[in-house]
Amino acid sequence: ITNSAVAAATTGDGTPANNTATATTTVQTSADLAVTKSDSPDPVIAGNNLTYTINFVNNGPSDAQTVTVTDAVPTGTSFISAMVTTGTGWSINTAGPIVFSKPTVAAGETAVFTMIVKVNANVANGSTINNSAVAASTTSDPTPANNTGTATTTVQTQADLAVTKSD
Repeated sequence: ITNSAVAAATTGDGTPANNTATATTTVQTSADLAVTKSDSPDPVIAGNNLTYTINFVNNGPSDAQTVTVTDAVPTGTSFISAMVTTGTGWSINTAGPIVFSKPTVAAGETAVFTMIVKVNANVANGSTINNSAVAASTTSDPTPANNTGTATTTVQTQADLAVTKSD
């Protein structure tokens, strides 16, 4: 940002070359992106759906440019759906890892995303599914440690065996 001030008077000025002063300031942007993630249900029964809720916020102080929130489909699951629950202007790419993206996210803006996966029926009892969502931007982030939200889900197995016999 460049700003100039000019002094003028109706009285003659013998040194007009020093009547203008200019200040130049370099602007830096910084946007603290933060993500938290929760899962439901936990524990999940193998063969059932698992819902992830991803909460995103730009804590500012600047708007964030070229923002993405990326969430890979966890091992042992199949992708069912992804949606923007709260927030506007976000797009979703479901080819490969799930990517929610937006060109500009204002300081203070929040969004909530939902991703549903089906836990494979052959996932072992007592195993865990770890899944993380990561926010990124081309704008500098002063606190990158809070850009990742992780949910850990315990898997249980259940079977309903039935036998009938007749003679």
